[in-house]
Amino acid sequence: MVAKKRQIVLHYHDVVLDEEDMETLKEGQWLNDNIMTFYMEYTERELIPQGVNDILLLRPTMSQLVTYYPGTPSDLTSALPPHFDKRRFIFIPINNGTPETANNGTHWSLLVYSRPTNRFYHYDSLHSTNIKEAKLTAKRMTALLGTRKSPDFKSSSAPQQENGADCGLMVVGIMDCLIKQALASSSNSKALKLDASSKVQPPNETRSWLKSLVYHLQPLTKSLSPKRILAKLV
Repeated sequence: MVAKKRQIVLHYHDVVLDEEDMETLKEGQWLNDNIMTFYMEYTERELIPQGVNDILLLRPTMSQLVTYYPGTPSDLTSALPPHFDKRRFIFIPINNGTPETANNGTHWSLLVYSRPTNRFYHYDSLHSTNIKEAKLTAKRMTALLGTRKSPDFKSSSAPQQENGADCGLMVVGIMDCLIKQALASSSNSKALKLDASSKVQPPNETRSWLKSLVYHLQPLTKSLSPKRILAKLV
C-alpha cells in the first residue's frame, strides 16, 4: 500500500504542521502535540523579548520524556534546554497520555514551576483531572531544578472548560495569560498568580486565532525549498 502523502500547511522554524494537525483546530476536536508545540515556538520567538532567558516553555515531548524516562531524571540533564536549572519560570504542558498510549491522551493541563516561590502550580480546566500526572511530572523534574529544598505543589484556580474537547485551547489561553504576567513581573519575589477572574481568552477565540496565525505565516513555508521541509520530517 502506498503511504498517503503528507500535505504540509506550515513550516515554522522547528515545527512542521500538516493538514491532519489543522484538523485538530476544528470545533469539537482535541488539540494535538504539534499545535501546542507550534504555539510555544511562536511565543518564544515573537512574544518573549530576545535576551529574556528566565522563561522556558518546555515542549510536550520533553515533558513526557522527563515524566516517563525509565532511568533517573538526572540522566536527562544533557538533553534539557540550556540553563534549565536557572530558569525563573518553566511552563510545562501536562498530557494524560503515556508512552504505551502514544497520541491517545484525553486531557491537557498546565504545570508551572516558579523559582521565586520554589513551587509548582497546576492549572486544570477540568477540575483536577490531571492531578496525578502533574504531581508525577513535578516529582521527576525536582531533581533537575538545582534547588536545595524540594518545591511545594499547589493546585491553582483556573477557568473551567464547558465541553470535553477544549482542554488544549484552555492551556494555550492560560499559558498566554501567565507568560504576560511573568514578563511584567520585575521582582524576583513576586509570585505568579492566576484565578478564574483573570483575563483568559475564550477557547473559541483561541482556536480562531491559532488558525489565522498559521495561515498568516504560510508565506514562510512557500519560500522554502521542498528539500528543507522534508529535512524536518525525517
